[in-house]
Amino acid sequence: MNAVQIGDISLVKLLIENGAEIEEKNDLGQTSMHIAAADGKAELVELLLKEGGLIEEKNDMGRAPLHIAVLSGNLNMTKILLDAGAKVEAVDNKKSTPLHYAADFGKERIIRLLLDKMADRRIDIDTVDGQGKTALFRAASNGHKLAVAMLLETGAASSGTETSHPIDRRKGTALEGAVVNGHAGVVNLLLCTSYQYIKPVSRFPKNVLGADIKEGHQDTSTKTTAHDTHVDEGVYNTQVDDRVYNKWVLTNLLNIAMEAPKISPIIVQNLVAAGADINYGKRPGLSDPLTHLQEAANRGDDKAVDVLLAVGADTNTKQTAHYPEALQIAAESNRESIVKKLLAAGADPNAIVSDERWPRGHSGARSALQAAQNRGHQNIVGILTAAGALR
Repeated sequence: MNAVQIGDISLVKLLIENGAEIEEKNDLGQTSMHIAAADGKAELVELLLKEGGLIEEKNDMGRAPLHIAVLSGNLNMTKILLDAGAKVEAVDNKKSTPLHYAADFGKERIIRLLLDKMADRRIDIDTVDGQGKTALFRAASNGHKLAVAMLLETGAASSGTETSHPIDRRKGTALEGAVVNGHAGVVNLLLCTSYQYIKPVSRFPKNVLGADIKEGHQDTSTKTTAHDTHVDEGVYNTQVDDRVYNKWVLTNLLNIAMEAPKISPIIVQNLVAAGADINYGKRPGLSDPLTHLQEAANRGDDKAVDVLLAVGADTNTKQTAHYPEALQIAAESNRESIVKKLLAAGADPNAIVSDERWPRGHSGARSALQAAQNRGHQNIVGILTAAGALR
């Protein structure tokens, strides 16, 4: 094995002729074939194959030499092993195939080689790993746009499969994986390739986008109609208009994008252009769901406010009558720059809360001007007054 590590082919031949065990393993469960494949020693691999080396022997991580060659990014070694009959569908202890690893690192030429071999052998390219992820999901999650395009072109399911792993429950499709990790190019690619927003039945909302679609009732003035349908928690009714369902999925993805440590304006823009509702409450199901603009104003996030206003967020939209609009929230918290931005974007300086059920800890004011006055924010009072605030 030491002779293999140093690449001395003459010594390896001599040792084999003298009865050396070529399938001997080291402390990591690696055979000489694993080591030669990792180091890209083509002549040694070919010699070991000729002498009967086992091409499918696995190390302690369950990886065959083909896994090792792919992880090393060695195209020639990958080809040698495939031509020698290595199983392209081999899985390791994590149920990952060589294609999964090639997708992780965006190794396009290796991906093409593996895809061609899988096509020849009629092997499913949507095989899932131990967490229920396909190669497409992993390529998308890691931001490898060309790899994603290759997989889609070859017929990979555009959903990127649904994961059953609880940790990854929020990002169960390739599109979600790309959104979560902030890969704008991949998001745009998936949105532009007739992406099907497939989710398990357990994640279908009882009320899509807050609309009551039971017994055919729905507010058709602002939302897509779903006639004569009945949707219960955990039940996917195929009569529900796909546009309504897709809009819910896209809006959920928008929520994820807006919660990212670094918000991507391009991802937000593309999701809204595809149909996500920028004005829908961020936390559906709660008694006081906030819009993204309200949330951004509340935490004083100028950049998020800029992104939201740029894609058309309504400055005067709120989900519940007793919760303040974004302008009132900003005025209450002395967010001067945000107050100015909201007013410039058309926020109503005279909007009031329709009842007195304000959130705990609020000053008790029912308008932006009252909030600023009660908190002693004279700078905000001046800005609002100049904008026409009267109450």
